[in-house]
Amino acid sequence: ADQRRGAEGEGEGDGEGEWRKGDRTPVTVADYAVQALVSLALARATDHQLVPLLAEEDAEELRGSDGAAMRRTVLRRVRQVPGYEDVSEEELLAAIDRGDHDGEGPLFWVLDPIDGTAGFMQGGDCQYVIGLALMGTTQAVAALFGPQRQPDQDAECDDASDVQPLIGVMGMPNLHKLGVLELTREEAPGVLLTAAKQQGAFWTPLDVDDWRRAQVDSADLLQASATSICISDHETLDELPMMRALQMQAAVTASTSKSELVACSGLRLCCGSLCKYAAVALGGASLFVQHPVPGVPALKVWDHASAVVCVEEAGGRVSDMYQQPLLLRGRSFAPDGLAVVVSNGTLHEQACACVRRGVLELEEDPGLVEARRKAFLRGVQGPRLSSEVGRPQQFKLALLDRDGVINVDVGSPGVVRLEDFLLEDGSARAIRRLNEAEVRVVVVTNQSCVAKGLLTEAALQDIHRRMVQLLESEGARLDDIKYATFQGNEGEKRAKPSPEMLFEALRDSNVDAAQAVMIGDTLSDMRAAAKLPCQRFLVLTGHGRSIREALEAQDVDTLSALPLLLSQEDADLAAAVGVATEVLPVTLVANLESAVECVLGKGA
Repeated sequence: ADQRRGAEGEGEGDGEGEWRKGDRTPVTVADYAVQALVSLALARATDHQLVPLLAEEDAEELRGSDGAAMRRTVLRRVRQVPGYEDVSEEELLAAIDRGDHDGEGPLFWVLDPIDGTAGFMQGGDCQYVIGLALMGTTQAVAALFGPQRQPDQDAECDDASDVQPLIGVMGMPNLHKLGVLELTREEAPGVLLTAAKQQGAFWTPLDVDDWRRAQVDSADLLQASATSICISDHETLDELPMMRALQMQAAVTASTSKSELVACSGLRLCCGSLCKYAAVALGGASLFVQHPVPGVPALKVWDHASAVVCVEEAGGRVSDMYQQPLLLRGRSFAPDGLAVVVSNGTLHEQACACVRRGVLELEEDPGLVEARRKAFLRGVQGPRLSSEVGRPQQFKLALLDRDGVINVDVGSPGVVRLEDFLLEDGSARAIRRLNEAEVRVVVVTNQSCVAKGLLTEAALQDIHRRMVQLLESEGARLDDIKYATFQGNEGEKRAKPSPEMLFEALRDSNVDAAQAVMIGDTLSDMRAAAKLPCQRFLVLTGHGRSIREALEAQDVDTLSALPLLLSQEDADLAAAVGVATEVLPVTLVANLESAVECVLGKGA
């Protein structure tokens, strides 16, 4: 990849050097070649040959006749690497396609073959990164590094889905001087930065084995001159939402001048996100914030995975704007607020507060808590800039639990007779409104009564036919019904709080998690949704009645307070009413109809 002119295909004569993918991002010979080489290297390592790989590219375009020239060029470049001279064309394509893992399971690799392809192509001082991460569950962490924490044996959530980066490696062939680095181009052709959970972060020049510890800087005040904020080459500090929030706060308090506010400096780095993470890990920047981008409903796992552990092991922190860890599951993820905050740790709480205020265009004032909640319910967490606050997010998929949401919850053992299936008041009307708004409606329901022998699967199908008939009689339509019967190991794995049925619905609907919403009456529903993650609404019908009673015991007037958003800032109230912190933020609503009003932007 360091052979830029060759990898671009300049002077090659037999292959194009760059294509454009569907999202208009470039893909080069180097992207394909690096992915093939890393995939081949991992497959050759005995200890890792069975560990799957999730990577950015695939070989579909290379396999066709239109890709023959590019395919030949990639193959020639791969064969130039010592040890890979005999790689066949089919081995090359298979190695690239090995990166099709879905991001599920206890252990897997994540690769970004070239992060910052634009920087790779431009050359000069522009940056690009080859990022590789080993992802694993809590059990994998314990097996590899010793136990970090004991799993909660009483927790309903599936600990096997608690995926986190265990090892991160970032190759940066064009990085020479930044933070703790004091290199010249003649001294070293770039830097290798690596970290392992609980083992620290270290870097070395690429051409020698001279490892040195990576350490974040010590800036402790966001407005101080010692604080450096990493930004893209096209950005300015003043236009960042978090900086606007600082200026707004100063205007309210009249305690800080604008010149003092912007005393911090901006470090411009192009291109991609991984090099900006590296800047924080190496002490070259105090903070990097990836703000929400209009029209981008989710972020790619490979743009973050390898860097998270590097920053954290260098002493920094990475989270969403509510200080919650990134849930790097699947091939894409949607952090709450669609913002990612990367800091030296000391600044993290300040930075997250400013990012929240900037994104929400709200001052940090106790009197505006209710306004903040209502803004959230209008879709502020969606992929939009602050100027778009108040416009409803365009959801494409509604995931609905069944008992207690669509139909009346009859208690244990559940609906086992046709005559017991009765619709909740307003549920058909709510589903009809979703149909009219062209929102796909999929039921995802646990039905353990089948495994218990109280109901046959055929009888369950009869009950579902009755549900469909009752809804259709009121002009409402379901697009699909997914259920878990708890029969056998696969049935148990499929049941909520596992997100398996939800992921199936996303795949079948060709919808990203950020465009989906879960509406249920139990914490199992909310835990499953949090693992996607997608926006979630907890109805106070069915099992949700106990939460309504708990709210009233806390002197909350549910008639006037609902819908009520519980965020991490409301953790104490959430705990008091029995809502687990890991499902926050979650919106409490009276019933399905109220949830749909919020989803369609007419609630709150």
